[in-house]
Amino acid sequence: MTTSCLFWTVWLKFRVTALFQHQYTVKPHIRTSIYCLTPIIHKLGVIKTLYHRAETIPSTEEAKSVEREHLKSALGTCGYKDWTFQKALKPRKDPSPPTQASTTSSSTRNFGITIPYVSDVSEKLKRIFGKHQIPVSLKLCNTLRQKLVHPKDKVPQRKQSNIVYAINCQDTDCDDYYIGETKQPLHKQMYQHRRPSSTGLNDLSVYTHLKAAKHTFEDKDVIVLDKEHRWFERGVKEAIYVRREEPTLNRGGGLRHNLSKSYEPTIRKIPRRLSCDVTSTIVTSQVKNTEPIQDQSA
Repeated sequence: MTTSCLFWTVWLKFRVTALFQHQYTVKPHIRTSIYCLTPIIHKLGVIKTLYHRAETIPSTEEAKSVEREHLKSALGTCGYKDWTFQKALKPRKDPSPPTQASTTSSSTRNFGITIPYVSDVSEKLKRIFGKHQIPVSLKLCNTLRQKLVHPKDKVPQRKQSNIVYAINCQDTDCDDYYIGETKQPLHKQMYQHRRPSSTGLNDLSVYTHLKAAKHTFEDKDVIVLDKEHRWFERGVKEAIYVRREEPTLNRGGGLRHNLSKSYEPTIRKIPRRLSCDVTSTIVTSQVKNTEPIQDQSA
């Protein structure tokens, strides 16, 4: 009699005979998803883990042989080369006892560094740093968790803080716009732009424009250009956007940072986020945020 049950990523199969036997097979749905763009040390770890399971779980030599052949075929389909199997399954040498020289060198060893993993690039950098006795750790920057797991709901734009923003009034004939930055939520900052100063002097340029031209704007018309939680860096980003976009409502000297003219060639190479017709940019952004996602297969 033979029976089977599902356990994590494998099917366990039991055969009740005079001698109790069991074997396992990798579930079909993960046979083509084992390989991914990860460091080579992770790929070798996958081979070691699966081959260890193939050697320990099946109870007969025939089942072990079948599973080893299956693993090599499945991993080979996923992109694993023959040399990865040879390297992962190579017997490890017994570590030699540390000598006085190695103890001395370990005390003066450089601190390791961590770099993001980029296929075929990070490995070369790791070898270069290794020649200078600098240990390197590779960090994955594009994982399934980052793509699929979002425990928090997206913050509405009007409640976002620590941002660089652009304001344009709703009048279609008006091309004036303003770029600023704020630490507080966007809707509170927009409230300050719509009211005069408490002293009646030095009103904000946006309020002056709205009062003189009798224009208005809504919070939904504000474009979030960038996000930055650090105070100094947020001011620098504001200065870069003002220099690149050249907003008409920004008064000279109103920025926290005045960038040197030596940055001008570099800033000019940055793509503009706002065109001359800012209204069309706002409408486009609104459509992207409000239109429901349609089925691409339709």
